[in-house]
Amino acid sequence: MAARGSTLAQVLFGLLLLVAGLAGMAALIVVTYGDSATAQAWSLRLGLSLSLLLSAVAQTMVLAGGWLLWRSNRRRR
Repeated sequence: MAARGSTLAQVLFGLLLLVAGLAGMAALIVVTYGDSATAQAWSLRLGLSLSLLLSAVAQTMVLAGGWLLWRSNRRRR
């Protein structure tokens, strides 16, 4: 029973990481390519280096979430 609970926790945490990473990437795309004054202001505030760093963090979150989902699915077999 403990293995099932830990697998469920891995799946939920993996999904959370995946969704948060995708939402972060979508937010960066909107801020970078948005036409509104708010998007342009945020783009200037972030700058290139910080936006690249945030993009790398979001991509790492997506990869970690996918890896956790893959790992929990492999364990069930």
